[in-house]
Amino acid sequence: MSIAGLIQELADTGAPIDAIIIAVRAIEERDAVEAERRARATERKRRERERERDRKRDGHATVAGQSSDTPRPPSFPHTPKHPPISPRTTPDEARYVASEPVSEPMSASMPISEPDGETLGRELANAAGRALAKPAAAPGLLVLSEPMNWLRNGCDLKADILPTIQARCSRARPSSIRSWSYFTEAVYQARDNRLKPAPEPNPVQPSRTSRSTPRSGAASPHDAILAAFAGRIGEHLAARGGGEPDPDLEPGAYPGRTIDLVAIGG
Repeated sequence: MSIAGLIQELADTGAPIDAIIIAVRAIEERDAVEAERRARATERKRRERERERDRKRDGHATVAGQSSDTPRPPSFPHTPKHPPISPRTTPDEARYVASEPVSEPMSASMPISEPDGETLGRELANAAGRALAKPAAAPGLLVLSEPMNWLRNGCDLKADILPTIQARCSRARPSSIRSWSYFTEAVYQARDNRLKPAPEPNPVQPSRTSRSTPRSGAASPHDAILAAFAGRIGEHLAARGGGEPDPDLEPGAYPGRTIDLVAIGG
């Protein structure tokens, strides 16, 4: 019964005003309780629908408990805004990766195409060999989100990823690697080594010799003039009956004698 109908009925029976007010308040409280109960039921149903939707979505995204005969396609999460910090790796792995031949020069600005999940998984499994655990024991290997992040962060499949996996798995025990994150640090280190600029060569400056230093084996023009001058003095003294000139004496050191200097030449 509505509130207006109740008031009219009570008034017709001659009920006092206080009784009518109490009856109206009781109806209002009853309606409020009923409305709250309906709201709670509606909210409970909405939450149940959301939980069911989340369970279905998680069931498509997870690989836990699935059969190895029917692997689910890999899921590729969003690429992080910044690439991970370059990790460290062992010197042996760095030498192994550096020694691998590169088919063509790589550049950091070149776009890297992402292979499809089936091709990528096959190449990774071939590079790892027997070191990978069986998918039934390590279902995380079926999810290729970590290798896809390597590619999106500038790592090259042929130059960085596959050689690094081969280097690590060559020393690992069979079926001991259960996650692709085992290779993450070494893969990023291989990428940094490949993209590191080569050191500039140090130009060797030619040594300059002093102009005042005489060159060995080359006669000075002054030496030729002095030798010719000494020869003329010897001829002059021989013509006058004198002996050989003292080689230690310098020109003009013969007092009382006049030397006839004749130009030497052809």
